[in-house]
Amino acid sequence: MTVIERIEELEEKLAKTPKNKGTETDLAKIKTQISLLKSQQELRKTKKSGISAYGYSLRKKGDATCVLIGNPSVGKSTLLNKLTNAHSETADYEFTTLFAIQGMLKYEGARIQVIDLPGILEGAASGTGRGKEVLSAARNANLMLIVCDIKKPQSRDIIADELSKVGIVLNKSPPEISIRKTIKNGIIVKSTVKQKLTRKTIAEILRVHKLVNAEIILFDTVDVEQINDAILGNKTYAGAISVFNKIDTVSMEEYLIAKKKILENAVDPENYVFVSAQKENLEELKSLIFSRLNLMAIYTKKTNKKPDMENPLILKQGGTILDACMKIHKDFAAKTAFAKVWGSSRYEGQKLSLKYKLHHKDIIELCF
Repeated sequence: MTVIERIEELEEKLAKTPKNKGTETDLAKIKTQISLLKSQQELRKTKKSGISAYGYSLRKKGDATCVLIGNPSVGKSTLLNKLTNAHSETADYEFTTLFAIQGMLKYEGARIQVIDLPGILEGAASGTGRGKEVLSAARNANLMLIVCDIKKPQSRDIIADELSKVGIVLNKSPPEISIRKTIKNGIIVKSTVKQKLTRKTIAEILRVHKLVNAEIILFDTVDVEQINDAILGNKTYAGAISVFNKIDTVSMEEYLIAKKKILENAVDPENYVFVSAQKENLEELKSLIFSRLNLMAIYTKKTNKKPDMENPLILKQGGTILDACMKIHKDFAAKTAFAKVWGSSRYEGQKLSLKYKLHHKDIIELCF
């Protein structure tokens, strides 16, 4: 029996098994077996095809990386050129971009790498139009810019579905799960929150993965698929912005009707933006990119000097004074006793410890 036949057999068994509390463990075992087989099947395909993103293997630069991904001829190249200093070839016919082209977006002091990937079609996850290579490259990005033509808004869901098929989860945080192999004592299940699954079911999932002695701690309420994903490590979590481009190619009435319809069906409308790559709403897009990357700019000053407002430190939101020290130089962490903070502090120049969480546009003075 081939792997595909075995998967089909298990999926048929899963469909026929009644769904109730008494069959919870059996259903979990079947789902886990399917996950394992699909993972093994994908690994074989990758090894056989030798996929390594070919010309799309991305080297990260700057403070964060985002990719432009979408169907051919939706204006990705023009958008790249307007957002960055890149010079991607643009034309009115499909498949203009044959290689990944990068540029650097400078915003709020941050250097954000933007990469224009070749256009993909429906079925990309299965290999259509070298789609697998493009999707493989996209996995390395911090943020996906899903670019669509305002006249073909349905392509947004098609692209999102292709990303999902290769294990890219958009605009969600991974559940907090800790799994640690142990030497003895079998499977130990701990949870800090109430679970829908029983401890017996959770332990059985681990056993199907051939984990005989292990400790699993669940900090979020999870399902079977999420536990399997955590063990297999085959999911990539990334932010996404849906960019509806070419709004200058339709009348104002058509634009407003299309926008209303799109937003009514949107799961996360706060991550939708409507632009013309030639001229409109590009500042709104830049601001949203910076925000979705969870970046913040921190300014530094020396004693009795004005702050340097030209060269900020770029940190992730939630970053501390210690993180700022490390960003300057690792030696600063050991030398710095505290820092004076202007901005989010209770009063100007407040002395705060290295554990203090900074906020966007804070000014700090390191004290040794």
